[in-house]
Amino acid sequence: MLECWGGVLPRPFTMDDQRRLQLRETFADLVRRPNEDIDLATTALQIARIEYPRVALVKNVGILDRYGRELARRVKGTDNPFLLVKELNELLFVEEGFLGNERDYYDPRNSFLNDVLERRLAIPITMSIVYMEIAQRAGLDFDGIGLPGHFIVRYTDETGHIYVDPFSRGQLLLLDDVEHRLREARVNPDQTNQYMVPVSRRQILSRVLTNLKGIYYNGGQYEKALDVVELMLALYPWSMTEIRDRGMINYQLRSFEAALADLETYVRGYPDAPDSDRVKRSIQMLRPLAERAGTQ
Repeated sequence: MLECWGGVLPRPFTMDDQRRLQLRETFADLVRRPNEDIDLATTALQIARIEYPRVALVKNVGILDRYGRELARRVKGTDNPFLLVKELNELLFVEEGFLGNERDYYDPRNSFLNDVLERRLAIPITMSIVYMEIAQRAGLDFDGIGLPGHFIVRYTDETGHIYVDPFSRGQLLLLDDVEHRLREARVNPDQTNQYMVPVSRRQILSRVLTNLKGIYYNGGQYEKALDVVELMLALYPWSMTEIRDRGMINYQLRSFEAALADLETYVRGYPDAPDSDRVKRSIQMLRPLAERAGTQ
């Protein structure tokens, strides 16, 4: 049996497995570091290898470096946070033409940093990555703030916080605006504060991967959905949800033994899961299929 994240893969090792293993191991090497040492741009570009195995890392990081140098030149000697945001917005959205892709929100290219830099189209999470990475290169630290169904950034100095929505061309937000969005999302008032806490770089990467997983799975691109889940398991090796999802994807790929192994791991590791009865029914259905696959 082939050892894999969170379990075993009870089938012969294939070329796809080899490619997936290499991608996963490279990604794992990048994300097992302390959060502050994770290179967000480089690691996000590794995600793009799902679609572009030969993605040009140096070239794309160089684009961010160039934007960062230009921003640093413009804000040199300035400590007015509103002016800093104004200059970054001018560079990114007016001069370079970056835009939130509302027209084709679920295009997977919106989630790949190389495509975002080339096409200048993104979803909230990847637009925020670009925004934070350029700012960081100019010496300005923004935090990511994960709202339900949306993502914004926050700049903090001794005077307080400034919230910015990069997807909306760098719209400035007051705290009241952010809290209003949380109310619109029907967040319990007692839980508001947890959404105002900056997210880690691992959580940012997880959000990119979660978007991609849904796009690929709903589009029937199960091999690529499997690539995404393996990267999620590199982030969180014993996430029962991801092990379950890998099992369901392997079922779609007719890898019945692998699917059965993952779903059995899920019900053992999360016996009180809300969907445990449904998963147990899937296991009962899979057992004869896996037995027949094992005898072929």
